[in-house]
Amino acid sequence: LTSVENGPWEFGNYRYLGTSSELKKSDDTLNEKRLEDIERINHIIKNNLTINDILKNKKDLLPRSWLRSLKDLEYLIKKEKEIREANIKRFWRPCGIYLFGPGGSGKSGLVQKLFREELYSKPQKQKSGSNWWDGYFGQDIVFFDEWYTCLSWADIVKLLNDTDESVEIKNKGFVPFLAKYVFMTSRKPPQEAFNFGNGNVVDNTTVHRDWGEFSDDQIVKKIKTS
Repeated sequence: LTSVENGPWEFGNYRYLGTSSELKKSDDTLNEKRLEDIERINHIIKNNLTINDILKNKKDLLPRSWLRSLKDLEYLIKKEKEIREANIKRFWRPCGIYLFGPGGSGKSGLVQKLFREELYSKPQKQKSGSNWWDGYFGQDIVFFDEWYTCLSWADIVKLLNDTDESVEIKNKGFVPFLAKYVFMTSRKPPQEAFNFGNGNVVDNTTVHRDWGEFSDDQIVKKIKTS
């Protein structure tokens, strides 16, 4: 052959050309894995197994063909986390961080910028009276932007306590509320926002004891190091 050859050329995936026995062994192994996948799928269908059943015994039940991409793996990891946390009973009281100030002062932006990747932002209550938590799957950091549009006062009391509580996802039932940090924003300070116009005098000492007093730097340091 000369140093320069003219086409046409076809390009494909490289394949190792081993001996006939090596290639036969490779094909046999691949066929065995395919057959095992088919048997696993038949077992799943025959026994009416759920994704939860399968993930509890991935080694023996999960078909390899179900892991075709990174997205598939991320989905399985998420489902495993949901299974683990479904049995957790909350025994802690989340750290409540209350930010107040005029509209447009940057309260929401600060929280979202600091914790965007780890944050669950609670949707507003529906006009029908429903209060779904779609997208919540046990995130540690929960955000109630203009909290009174997201929850009632009774809900706030329950969620900031140390009792076992669950929240509802539309068409999927209830999941445990497991947040460790709860951010809330409002245009009013706590002693005004939680007075509800009943004329009672709110003791600032009690308010500060319940909510705590943190500077911005202390909030970030506390969460980042926990």
